[in-house]
Amino acid sequence: MMKIKKFIALIAWFLIAIVVFYSLTTTSFAQTTESACDYDCLADKIKSRVNLMVQYQTAKDYYKMFDLMQFDEKVARDDFINTEKSLDETVRSRNEIEYCEFAGFRTDDISILEPDRKFAIISGCIKCKKGAKTIFFQGQTEAIFTNDNWFFNSPIVGNSGNGIVSCARSM
Repeated sequence: MMKIKKFIALIAWFLIAIVVFYSLTTTSFAQTTESACDYDCLADKIKSRVNLMVQYQTAKDYYKMFDLMQFDEKVARDDFINTEKSLDETVRSRNEIEYCEFAGFRTDDISILEPDRKFAIISGCIKCKKGAKTIFFQGQTEAIFTNDNWFFNSPIVGNSGNGIVSCARSM
């Protein structure tokens, strides 16, 4: 009788160990699967944030632009907004073609840097308006993954000056 009780207790402990092991592995697998994201998934998340930046930058919604930014140092919201407004005034007051108003951006490439995949370089084609003229030129921004989302370290910028390759295909 004693041997039977020990045998039943041993089987009970074995079953409990199996249940505990199974619950731990399925929970950790679910968490890993939920948080894991392949390159295409990351690129889609970054592109959706880029689309927001383009929307806010085109509309000159500096408050919402600021919310998409992550700076190396503490930058006050009002300082950022005043700087962006000042840059926009410079663009409107200058006649040179390099000073044109941001009108859109097409993402051509997203480079997500290894090993931790928390930094990305987004490059593409900027659409820019100067009066009635529309020009296209290469531009980029950089994104940093922090606080469970992608943030930019600058608005989308480029250079339309001489020597920069135009990217005027359909936008």
